[in-house]
Amino acid sequence: MREQRLFWSTCVAVLLWGAISAAQVTTGTISGRVQDFSASVVPGVAITVRHVETGLTRAAVSDEPGRYRVIPLPLGSYLV
Repeated sequence: MREQRLFWSTCVAVLLWGAISAAQVTTGTISGRVQDFSASVVPGVAITVRHVETGLTRAAVSDEPGRYRVIPLPLGSYLV
């Protein structure tokens, strides 16, 4: 009985620690996929994101399957 209580207490502590750690995120990611009007992917497209409040800009280029990802970004609103 004592081992079972210790086991479940440890499980709860680990789950709570994960939730608390996730709440401390200070950066974000913008990602997407570039497609044309026929839904075909478009590689090699320059993507620029601008933080609305600070004007910070970051750039990326879409890869062969048309995907892009811009990281790390300060939290906030962005124009793509």
